[in-house]
Amino acid sequence: MRACLTTAARAAWGAQARILGAPAIFKYIPAAPLKKMFWGDAAGIPADAIYVLDELDLDQRREYEESALYGWKVANRWLNNGQDKQDYEVLVAMFYQACKQSLATLPRRQDPSALPQTR
Repeated sequence: MRACLTTAARAAWGAQARILGAPAIFKYIPAAPLKKMFWGDAAGIPADAIYVLDELDLDQRREYEESALYGWKVANRWLNNGQDKQDYEVLVAMFYQACKQSLATLPRRQDPSALPQTR
């Protein structure tokens, strides 16, 4: 479930950027200003990009960008369909529930002891 919470927070960050009017581009910034944006009022978040921590390595950036861009695209569809804007906390909850539901529909893993043994 931690993976769903992480994915949901990232998707919500991207969705919030779209709701604020940001294009689907990323800007990498240091931790201090990013924390100030994240923990501050949404009105203080610039609407020129989806902001990402610049200290992330390439794999971490890809993971973050994938989730945030997904959230941006979902919010873009909402806005284009005339749906109401949502607060960040609501967005996190919505994406978290969607992630949990998608995991619930996956087939359960087989017991490893039941798998054929290879040598």
